[in-house]
Amino acid sequence: MSLTSLKHAVFAAAATLVLATPVMADDLDTDEAVASYGIGYGFANSLLQQTEGVTLDADAMEAGLRAAMAGEESELSNADINAAIQALQQQLQAQQSAPEEGN
Repeated sequence: MSLTSLKHAVFAAAATLVLATPVMADDLDTDEAVASYGIGYGFANSLLQQTEGVTLDADAMEAGLRAAMAGEESELSNADINAAIQALQQQLQAQQSAPEEGN
C-alpha cells in the first residue's frame, strides 16, 4: 500500500465517522440521508480493505474530521501527521512481509 493510498483510506474513514452519528433506518427518510449513509458505508468497507492489519483510533479520526469540516486549524503539523502515517505504513509492510507462522 502506498503512502497516498493510506492517506486516502484514513480520510475516507474520517469522513465515515463524521457521518456515523448513531442513525437508525427510520431516520434515513431523505435522499440526502440515504446517500450519506451509503457513502459512509462504502467508505468504511473500502477503509477496512485498505488498512487490514492496521489499528486506527476512531475517536481521533472523528476529532480530526470534525475539526476540518468546521474550518478549524489542525492540532498537529503536517510533518507529524505524515510521520505517523509513514510509521503505520511501515508497520503494515512489516506485517505483510513477515513469514506466516507455521510455515
